[in-house]
Amino acid sequence: MNQKMTRRSTVAAGIAVAAASVLLAGCTTAPATVTSAPTTVENAADVESPAYLFDAIQTRYETAETVVPEASLEDLVPSQKFSIEGSKAQSLAGGIAFGKVIKVTPGASYTVSAADDLVDIELPFDSPNALWRVAILTVQVERGLGDVAGDKTVEVGYVLDATLDADKLVDQLDDLGKVAVVLNRPGKFDFDPELYSVRWSGALLGLVDKNKEISFPGLGHESEEFVGDLETVDDVVAENKKPHETVEVEIESNTYVRSDE
Repeated sequence: MNQKMTRRSTVAAGIAVAAASVLLAGCTTAPATVTSAPTTVENAADVESPAYLFDAIQTRYETAETVVPEASLEDLVPSQKFSIEGSKAQSLAGGIAFGKVIKVTPGASYTVSAADDLVDIELPFDSPNALWRVAILTVQVERGLGDVAGDKTVEVGYVLDATLDADKLVDQLDDLGKVAVVLNRPGKFDFDPELYSVRWSGALLGLVDKNKEISFPGLGHESEEFVGDLETVDDVVAENKKPHETVEVEIESNTYVRSDE
């Protein structure tokens, strides 16, 4: 099982208590550059997903250095709270939006400083010097949980690897149809701090079929395990209505240790 989905995940060396709020917000590093042929998405045919897009998402998911406390979709419903190293209990995700992508527009693109690769430099969306780009998805919300409950639309920044065909990725994002999007809280993108982003480096952009069943093709064969018993939109909504005990998380020897293990 991928470490992102384990109850006991290794934490990057040097993480301190002060990082807890950042982890809860779901901030991630820049997407890793694809260095090998895209992995085939095993359930792409079943969900009729745009293969180019979800191959790219799966490759990024498998190579991204993102470490998180959650192990499943159940952990990410807004009513489930976590406290990391004694921090204020809050949900890991900013919300979950079920609906349809109705518009995709250019945002910005980024490269890194030659002097300091930790410093991002903002560029126009179509810059040939970009390492990654951010498209803005407008999602018409049919059901929103958490911070997006009651919203009619939500704007989401979605990171695209600049080594790939941006036009093809944007077209396939625009044609996704019904989606399930697990959101990080706003604040990731300097060019528009109000934008939400998608958790797990964009991998938690899922599809909803005609039976309201949810899948996350970017997780490949891990999608079914991640979804677990929350197979439909109604299952997720019902889970969010249940009372949940706060999960306490401690960091021991660079490892997340959950109180419900």
